[in-house]
Amino acid sequence: MEHFSGLKYPIYTVILCSVNLLIGLVGIFIISLIFISIRELIRSSNTTIKLVQIVLVVDFITCWTLILGSISTFIRPLFLFDFQVFCKLGHFIAGGSTFCSIWFLAIISLERFFLIVVDYKVPNKAWYTVVASLIILYTGMGIYCVFKDSIEPVALGVYCFVSPEHPEGLVLLYIVCIFNILSLLTVLISYICIAYKTLKFKNLSKIRTEGEVKEFQKAMQNACIKIVIIVAFYVLTNSFETYLELFELITRKNRSPLADLVAACLTNSNPLINAVLLLLINKDVGRSFQERFMKF
Repeated sequence: MEHFSGLKYPIYTVILCSVNLLIGLVGIFIISLIFISIRELIRSSNTTIKLVQIVLVVDFITCWTLILGSISTFIRPLFLFDFQVFCKLGHFIAGGSTFCSIWFLAIISLERFFLIVVDYKVPNKAWYTVVASLIILYTGMGIYCVFKDSIEPVALGVYCFVSPEHPEGLVLLYIVCIFNILSLLTVLISYICIAYKTLKFKNLSKIRTEGEVKEFQKAMQNACIKIVIIVAFYVLTNSFETYLELFELITRKNRSPLADLVAACLTNSNPLINAVLLLLINKDVGRSFQERFMKF
């Protein structure tokens, strides 16, 4: 622990680095397997498949930032403090990919809502525009913060962000918080409506034989279980960070180091959690993965 003595909270730093390294390694492994399993689907024009590919690429990048960031901090605990250029770069790549991962999964949920509940296929260009707009917005604010020289390492020394004490930091925190809240609401509302539509379809369906009834009921139950898992894990990984952002905006006080540790562990688990959820969200992706790697 003496190696980390230059940091204010060395034990928290070690814990977060260890968690990030584990998430990054496991995430890279699982995402790579998913990419291998969906090779035949990559050329598909299916909207969900295209959005799934975008999320996987973003999560793949995030996992590498977690791995490289953890190794750098283990080797040199004050790495981000000593090399400001990497601090700023980490804010763009690590921070941007993490938040975009959260927002993009919500976009997939919204796409499923329109397709299943509204019975309307939104053009692919519309979704690409939304994705590009989010990236440009975050990047634009990040560039402004670089010019203002307000990006700095947090107390744990594992990642960098713009302090809300700076005006531009406050604006960026508002943007991130608003989009996180919208993402949580989008996932919740979308899948609640999808579940309702599924149950309604179950009640209205007319199936003749008893075997067909049992098979249909089992399929509906599995669909509802998947929905519960998707919503539960998405809310679990992202709600605490959003709460802390609201806390900071309302009280104008920084979060405690312990709260930051918990929030970072949960938020950084998104690449790993998202990879698993994508197998549940799209049946083609899930089936391809199962047929390739889970044959018994």
